[in-house]
Amino acid sequence: MNEEIFKHLNSEQRKAVEATEGRVRVVAGAGSGKTRVLANRYAYLIDCVGIDPANVLCMTFTNKAAMEMRNRIHRLVNMGSANDYICTIHGLCVKILRKEIYRLGYPKNFMIIDEDDCKTLMKQVMQEFELKKSDTTVNQLLREVSDVKGKTNYVPYLLPGGACPANEVGREFCRYLQLQRKYNALDFDDIIYFTLYILENFADAREHWQSEFDYIQVDEVQDCSSNDWRIINVLSEQCGNLFI
Repeated sequence: MNEEIFKHLNSEQRKAVEATEGRVRVVAGAGSGKTRVLANRYAYLIDCVGIDPANVLCMTFTNKAAMEMRNRIHRLVNMGSANDYICTIHGLCVKILRKEIYRLGYPKNFMIIDEDDCKTLMKQVMQEFELKKSDTTVNQLLREVSDVKGKTNYVPYLLPGGACPANEVGREFCRYLQLQRKYNALDFDDIIYFTLYILENFADAREHWQSEFDYIQVDEVQDCSSNDWRIINVLSEQCGNLFI
């Protein structure tokens, strides 16, 4: 047994590390060692339980936190025993989409656009509709786009043969989507919504990704949105082993 796994754990932390089966929730305050518990539990699953690292998903919310998690795990297990599934939720969704997005008529090398790219697209929309391109207006319209995406099942509008109902969601929104589709571009909202659409509408894709993971653990789960939870619940439905 790798004694380093338990070396710096108190009795409650060790209890959490060794709780491997079923749905487990750990509640603890800031600075109390939650991230250490997740990293050490990952090592425990690999070194003591004998789980293949490829079947363990470990997620958190920022790239910085994911890097810290990987570094902690690397100090506990062999380099070959940590995988690409130590990542953010967005990072996992990108991995899923690179494999599955062909189902929606997109190439696997689709473009991921950041805030500045979104502003550039919106300014093009505003120019076409002869709207004043002030920063305030650009940001307001992008907030409206994000709001509509959050309230509307809009993904079908972007599929081959799909149509955006401008009378329901607004002409600026529809034109913005058209430009996204033209450039095969997904923003950060789309990464989540497209993944959900695929997992919820393609049974073979859902079953494949469910079978990938025997154990799923999520750090800082209080930061999950309702859509993040939908993804987590879908992926953990088959294995039933969710540690948060």
